[in-house]
Amino acid sequence: LQRVGFVESRDDITAVHIERVPEAYPVYHLGFREQVAEATRGLAAYRNLHLAGRTGLFWYNNMDNSIEHAQELAAEIAD
Repeated sequence: LQRVGFVESRDDITAVHIERVPEAYPVYHLGFREQVAEATRGLAAYRNLHLAGRTGLFWYNNMDNSIEHAQELAAEIAD
């Protein structure tokens, strides 16, 4: 959090909670890319809808990618 600028110091973090969730990783099937592309095209009609995160983008990414994308999306919405 400090490295990406959310907090100034590690001392700003007062608590940490880790929750392990079974079966939290997606299992993709053949043809899922085409189905995601079709769904994304259909949702493009909603100008105030922003897809984000692993489940919104159907993309397995790391936490740093998720934080970076969230910052970019927040800046886009703020503009």
